[in-house]
Formats: sequence, structure tokens, C-alpha cells
Amino acid sequence: MSQQLSGSHFHTIDDKKRIRIPAPFRKELGSELYIGLGRGRGLFVMTKEERDRQMEEAFGAIGFSDDSCSEELHKESLKKRGLSFAINEDSQGRFIIPPPLLKFSGIKSSVITVGNGKRIEIWAEEKYWEYTGLADIFASDEEKISEDEDGEKDKAE
Repeated sequence: MSQQLSGSHFHTIDDKKRIRIPAPFRKELGSELYIGLGRGRGLFVMTKEERDRQMEEAFGAIGFSDDSCSEELHKESLKKRGLSFAINEDSQGRFIIPPPLLKFSGIKSSVITVGNGKRIEIWAEEKYWEYTGLADIFASDEEKISEDEDGEKDKAE
């Protein structure tokens, strides 16, 4: 990958929990991609090479019988490595987000895919706005709820 990824794409996950990586990102990322836990409730998508580099940098060569690492580092390694999945696209370029990652991210329908350096991040749209501190500005009309004088909730105008 030669350049830093940036930009956002808004889309909806389909009924079979499939998503398509937007074409501009796809072109830059190439093939052999992995999806896994990100920061906040986002999911990181990156090349195998970048994933391996980050895992090595963060966890070194934690082995099966390696007692030299802390329990905390071991747990973090299990989470990051154990919940990292190869992306297998169908003939239309869609892939299924694995159930543990759907649960972690809270993705149900509206999704935002964001270029962030050497990776893309996939977020449930409402979680993205919350994490970035922009929920007050970008929340959908259905999410903007105010209370009327009687204390009942009404949609904001």
C-alpha cells in the first residue's frame, strides 16, 4: 500500500451480515485482508502484512509455553489474535462480518467505513459519532430525542 487511506463511506449491512469494502479503499489495500478488533467499538481492516507487523510489535513472539509475558499481555494477545479473521469475499466483493465482531462493534444496519492511515475502520454509525464526540451534530433524526413539558419523549424537530 503506497498511500495513507482517508475518507468515509456510508452504507448498510445486508440481511446476511455482509458488507463490501468501498472501491477506493479496496484498490489501495489489495488482497489478503484481515478484520479484527479495533479501538472503541470499531473494527480494523488491514493487509496481512500490516496485521502481522502490528502483532509482532505489540506482542512479540508470545509462544505456547512462554511464561515470560505478563498475564495482561497474554490476555490482550489472545483477544487481538483470536478475534482476527481472514476476509473471504464472494464473487460480488462482499464478505461476512464474523458474529463475535458484530457483537463487539454493535453493528446492526448503518455502517461507516473510514480510511485511517494504513487501515480502514468499520463502525456502527452511531458508535462512530459517539466515539468521535460528534454525536450531537451527526445523530440521525430518530436518535435526536427531546422531552416535552410533560416529560414524554418526542422526536426533535
